[in-house]
Amino acid sequence: MKKVISILVAAIMLLTLFSGCSAKQQQSTAPAVQTPTAPAAAPAAKPAQKPQITFWHYFSMATYDTLVQFIKEYNASDKGKATLSEQYIPRNELLKRYTLGVVSNELPDLAMVDNPDSCSFAAMGMFADITDKFKAWSDNKYQPGPLNSGAYNNKQYTLPMRSNCLSLWTNNAMMSSAGVDKLPTTWEELDAVCQKLLKANPKVYPLSFAAVKSEEGTFQFLPFLQSAGANVNNVASPEGIKAFAYVTNLVKNKYVSAECINWTQNDVEKQFASGNAAMMVNGPWHIPNMVKDAPDLKYTIVYIPKDKAYASSLGGENIGITKACKNIDAAWDFLTWYLGTDNNIKFNTSAGTIAPHTNATAEMQYPKDPVMKVFIEQLAYAVPRGPHPKWPELSAAIQDAIQQSITGAKTPEAAAKDAAAKITQINASIK
Repeated sequence: MKKVISILVAAIMLLTLFSGCSAKQQQSTAPAVQTPTAPAAAPAAKPAQKPQITFWHYFSMATYDTLVQFIKEYNASDKGKATLSEQYIPRNELLKRYTLGVVSNELPDLAMVDNPDSCSFAAMGMFADITDKFKAWSDNKYQPGPLNSGAYNNKQYTLPMRSNCLSLWTNNAMMSSAGVDKLPTTWEELDAVCQKLLKANPKVYPLSFAAVKSEEGTFQFLPFLQSAGANVNNVASPEGIKAFAYVTNLVKNKYVSAECINWTQNDVEKQFASGNAAMMVNGPWHIPNMVKDAPDLKYTIVYIPKDKAYASSLGGENIGITKACKNIDAAWDFLTWYLGTDNNIKFNTSAGTIAPHTNATAEMQYPKDPVMKVFIEQLAYAVPRGPHPKWPELSAAIQDAIQQSITGAKTPEAAAKDAAAKITQINASIK
């Protein structure tokens, strides 16, 4: 037994000896000089999270694509102080969301509105006062009409994003065939041109405009009202009555179809594009439609003929910071980047609209486009609708008067006086 134990002990010792030798051999084959292990690197600091800013709008189609590209560019910039996310909501639904949001405080940080709606929502308390920030901004040079559309009680609540206006479109071939060698600049000249056109082709109406009972009807009537020297608050003045009478007589004399009371601005474009009207009152957003509907039609754009002074209606959208925004500085950073002259020109020319900055000249925006050049020049005469906290109600009173006068339901004077009485009541309700 002792002999067996001795053999086991000897075997263990022998295995241990070989094991040690093997370890030494492995060590001897290792590099003579070993590279010291570097200390573990400290974890990289995470970049500071930028504030999240939300933006609601109703831009669609090509304009939506342009907006998204601008937002992507801003978000990718190291200089931007916020990360912006946008949400498209159809216009009518968006207005409802805003109205409910004023009460519930469920609003985006940035909100887009049609410019005549800006004052109404400012009066509701939806927008933050940006007057001081605007005054301190170095790039705050705007056309007075677009800028004033975002003001309420002498404070600035929204800023214009893009603008448009109305001008007179004329069919070159029809003008030539009727012997019109000078396009109209006054109401008297417009009447004379209409007479020539009607005589040359009785089957074609000389002029088309929209008098539908909607905001579009008001939008198209206002240039006539303002050119006569009146405004919404004195529609029953001699100047206001003159404007109603002039538009009514255009229909009575068959210069404009009586169907104008049912026509939207899109319908007016179709009449012009199809050759059913030799002239139309309309805006630059119809240029792409004309390319599609009448690619070979040659036309010229001029100012809307005047009575006392040139006038046009201001269209376009504004953007403002809402009362729900928790980081106004971050929202303002995007606002000034997006609305700065250079970027605003890029956005508007991509979308086929007009930058409302005074230093955004026609040459900077559309250097080779004579059509857009006229619209940009006409913009200087464009007057905003309102601004008024109850603009939709005022507009409805104007719409009723236009239709009553054109259809003969009331005389121009009676229609104007009834509209004035309604407007007086509306104004009294906000005092």
